[in-house]
Amino acid sequence: MNDPTLKVQSGAASLQGRRSANEDYAGFAQPRARDAAMHGVVAALADGVGGMRGGRVAAELSVRSFLEAYYSLPETYGVEQLAARILTSVNNWIYAVGRRDPDLEGMSTTFSALILRGRQAHVIHIGDSRIYRLRGEHLEKLTEDHTLPGPDMSHILYRAIGIENSVRADYATHLLEVHDRFLLCSDGVHGSLRESVILAIL
Repeated sequence: MNDPTLKVQSGAASLQGRRSANEDYAGFAQPRARDAAMHGVVAALADGVGGMRGGRVAAELSVRSFLEAYYSLPETYGVEQLAARILTSVNNWIYAVGRRDPDLEGMSTTFSALILRGRQAHVIHIGDSRIYRLRGEHLEKLTEDHTLPGPDMSHILYRAIGIENSVRADYATHLLEVHDRFLLCSDGVHGSLRESVILAIL
């Protein structure tokens, strides 16, 4: 290709489902050409932990804070270092507020982000939301759920933003190819739809 510019199309959808409130929050940032070349394009998804007060607040705060901070910090840090720095700060705030404010007691959230920068896809992940890649006819799950083993325990997270005073995200890179499609989704999607259905939709 003569034009090296990264071209991306995005879309988002969310339904409340059977819960009393929708605790998902998604964001997408495609900045001006110069910032896109230096930092890339970012999509992020968070799903507030059910049963905890303030799950939606934690989800929205995580996504908004990540998108805003990512573009404000120097790209010389590298994607992994940038993500770790941002998520540590977000986690510290959510953890502290969740133990200080009765209205937000125990607030926590999953977090998954996809950064397309140059010819690489950077994956940052905490919790049981997922990132899939469709390449041709092959659907691949790029993240691992941070849930306890066993069918009766698979809904219990052992890693999420806000559940402990420190946080560690999984990080991986993948080479991009033209026409790659990525899906960021919460457990409301992958817990209800078989991968064959997800493949057909994509």
